Amino acid sequence: GEVEHMHSKDVYGRTNKVNYEGQIARRTLLAERLRIIRTRVDTGRAQRKKKLAEALERKKTTAAGTSEPEVDDKHACDDDEKVKLPYSSATQRYHIAKSQRSHDNVFNWVSSFGDDPAVVNFYQNLKDHALLQLQERGQFTPNYDSSAGFSFQDRTRLVIHKEQLYWHDVARLNWTSYDLQRSQDSVNPKNHADIMLLAGKAGDADTHPYVYARVVRIFHINVRLYDSPMQMFERMDVLFVRWYRIDHSVPGGFEHKRLHRVEFVPQGGDEEVFGFVNPVDILRGAHMIPAFARGRVSTLLPPTMARGVRGQSDNAREDDTDFRYHYVNL
Repeated sequence: GEVEHMHSKDVYGRTNKVNYEGQIARRTLLAERLRIIRTRVDTGRAQRKKKLAEALERKKTTAAGTSEPEVDDKHACDDDEKVKLPYSSATQRYHIAKSQRSHDNVFNWVSSFGDDPAVVNFYQNLKDHALLQLQERGQFTPNYDSSAGFSFQDRTRLVIHKEQLYWHDVARLNWTSYDLQRSQDSVNPKNHADIMLLAGKAGDADTHPYVYARVVRIFHINVRLYDSPMQMFERMDVLFVRWYRIDHSVPGGFEHKRLHRVEFVPQGGDEEVFGFVNPVDILRGAHMIPAFARGRVSTLLPPTMARGVRGQSDNAREDDTDFRYHYVNL
């Protein structure tokens, strides 16, 4: 318009008057980039509001008696960033698809891995995990001494429907950031597989407050108690994980200005190498940085399915090895 010349004069006044043409061009380019970013942010906000409105509408429809179609995750892409997963409310602690199309009989699946250490006592430990979840919900009272663990009689009371494991590729975790914003992590056993949880025991100030694990498989089972035949089978989501442990031989943390160093729990010790996790207990995904300078080792575990996708290393001889250490990226 008629006053556009005032804009040019204003920009000129922000330069040092030496080679001002280039300085004006750079400022104009920066302003255009900021405009594009603002447009992108405004568009994203509008889309999120639209999705929220659609989700609320679907919730009302579901409450009125119309069920949502189940999500088929059998053919989900390995790269979860490329998968258009269905919308899930940010108020949910986590989201795992409802599909039951991809499944295996637990005994057939375990036997297919032979003497793999990852599946040793898999069925017994899975039942212990399920019983513990039911106990925490007040749905199960064990007949055992708490120091000895669940008894054989306790395990026989738990029924896993058709002994089936229903597989999933991705679990999405919702969490609150330090600036009180809701954020989401996508956990996939083939990539982005590391998670963090609160440490179970409250120790002294030197005790690390978190435990870390690598997700090996994501699945759900349908369970009920044998002595409650009128009870409906209840879905229970489970993450099968391989545990890390803190390496206390080196300092870590903000006071030392160094990242905490962790290692996979080796086989043969008193600590559990593998375990099961309730998705509700996961704080968020974790970013583990391999300690490349420390190299790889094969002594932590023999060849196992828990190492993920075979052939992921450029060197075939490294398929059955692990990085000796990882650093927890803060």
